[in-house]
Amino acid sequence: MAELTTPKRKSLPDSAFAFIKRRKDKTGTLIKTRKYPIHDEKHARSALSRGKQYLSSSDMANLKRKVKRRYPKMEVQGIRKTKGK
Repeated sequence: MAELTTPKRKSLPDSAFAFIKRRKDKTGTLIKTRKYPIHDEKHARSALSRGKQYLSSSDMANLKRKVKRRYPKMEVQGIRKTKGK
């Protein structure tokens, strides 16, 4: 897997991450935490494997949907096919 350095990670758009948490600190400053980069297939696979360890079942389902939407040809276990798609 290609190394994702801090400058490279900071330069990625928000759409390259599976989860973005926004909150305000005590001073009212908006703090954005971006987790699980899925900007390439290798990182998406890594996010799926790490997500199994740390995420709730609903968050894991969201992660799988986002990876499948971004990489339709990637095999993602546990994705239900919907009617008409």
